[in-house]
Amino acid sequence: MRRLRGGPVSAFATFLAWLLVMLLAGPNPGEPVPISAMVTEGIALQLLLAPLFLILVTRVIDFGDLGLRAPALRHLRLLWLPLLYVAAIFAFAVALGLPTGRQVLFVLANCVLVGISEELMFRGVLFAGFRRRFSPWPAVVAVTLLFGSVHILNAFITGSLTGAVMQAAAAGLSGLLFIALRVRTGSLILCIALHALWNFAAFMATLAQGDIDPGQVADLPLVAQLMPALFVLPLFLYALYLLRDLTRRLGPGPATPGTTSA
Repeated sequence: MRRLRGGPVSAFATFLAWLLVMLLAGPNPGEPVPISAMVTEGIALQLLLAPLFLILVTRVIDFGDLGLRAPALRHLRLLWLPLLYVAAIFAFAVALGLPTGRQVLFVLANCVLVGISEELMFRGVLFAGFRRRFSPWPAVVAVTLLFGSVHILNAFITGSLTGAVMQAAAAGLSGLLFIALRVRTGSLILCIALHALWNFAAFMATLAQGDIDPGQVADLPLVAQLMPALFVLPLFLYALYLLRDLTRRLGPGPATPGTTSA
């Protein structure tokens, strides 16, 4: 079957449909729960359905190069800083005490699904679709802003808008690193693996220290509220360094047929 040619409009429409799948299959908005509770008690339905939806869509619509290839071994050196973060976060979790083995397995499975879903949606479909119309920097900025802002919807799960906004800011800053790695390596697989590993370490640390009541986030001092964003700021600066020659790597204009997005 010949696939339809996808561009920025169809990519954004896919994004809206993906959001709808996540919201409709997620927990009841009227019953706020900590996000960690969603990933320790089984496989979250929305996290399972969302990547399946994207796989189906990409079988029907050709968005261009999604980067579904293994990275070259030389590209692994680019991970030195994010892997230092992951190691530090996981060491913190181990020091406080890890949860039960059953919970660890559920968290790992859900984090892998999140990595597949979010990377395929943002650094895959959206980035490839936007590149067919826009030059590199507008495409990078648009995808990064969408990735950050979508985390505000976690307010429907936790019941805390302030906490969701702080998470969105941190996600936007760290999200630039994922797209920088996508550009530098040409591999979405590497981004998926790092995203899953990052989330896994973060959830282990959250479970080890216990959830903060979402309703109390707004009562924290401003510095405490900004800590997630300040924590990942070095990753954002590292991403800017990796993207310093973005236009040379991808060309000054939209991607043309026959070229890759990386």
